[in-house]
Amino acid sequence: MSHILRALRDLTIVVATVVATFLMISACGGAPSARAATAAPSAGGGGSSSGGDGPSRRFGGTVSLNFPHPIFVEAAFRPMPAVSLGLGAGGLSLNNLKFGTTPISVSMLALDFKGRWHPFRGSFFLGLGLGYQRMSGKMTDSTPVQVSGQTTNIQTTVSLGVNSPYLTPQLGWFWVWSGGFTLGFDLGIQVPFAPQTSLEITTDNTNANIGIAQIQATSQYRDLESKVQDVGNKIGKQVLPMITAIRIGWMF
Repeated sequence: MSHILRALRDLTIVVATVVATFLMISACGGAPSARAATAAPSAGGGGSSSGGDGPSRRFGGTVSLNFPHPIFVEAAFRPMPAVSLGLGAGGLSLNNLKFGTTPISVSMLALDFKGRWHPFRGSFFLGLGLGYQRMSGKMTDSTPVQVSGQTTNIQTTVSLGVNSPYLTPQLGWFWVWSGGFTLGFDLGIQVPFAPQTSLEITTDNTNANIGIAQIQATSQYRDLESKVQDVGNKIGKQVLPMITAIRIGWMF
């Protein structure tokens, strides 16, 4: 039992550490990105892009370097010069990380829809996104469990997931050259709400299910499960900066 309880604590620490690392990266990198946002329009606002940012080119796709979802792919649609829309997905997945001697996998995945208003019918826009995000961590370790009066070591996997919808108010620039090439970047904040935390223990040994059920029935496990879910919900409510360092693509 102590092995599984310790694994739960370790997994919570890892997920919290990943979020804290994202926050530190954004704190260090936010100011340069903001300076780039003020400098780029004057550099790119010349005649290289079409006057209305390619109003005849309505459909396309983009890929971007993004925070907090590092690689983000988006389908773009601009039905009129003053309005553009996007549906995209992205994230980060790291497998076989070592926490001591235990392999751990962590991931952050998201899907969202964005609406953008171009008040000057050009590259500058004000936008709002609605999305759904899942942060998860998984740890597998060998755990001693009592089965039929004997202690057996089995492979036990502890999984923690934090799901939350979010809003992303933002502003940015999205240029479309006459040939169809696109370039853009934007800044905003990601505001999650109504997070849900899930916790699951599984094993590759069906005979050990009784032992797992006994562990889950203990007051120590229930207390730790409550604490883990509290931490997960706090992580799920964490407001993060939303920074797209560069977005490139093609419109048709």
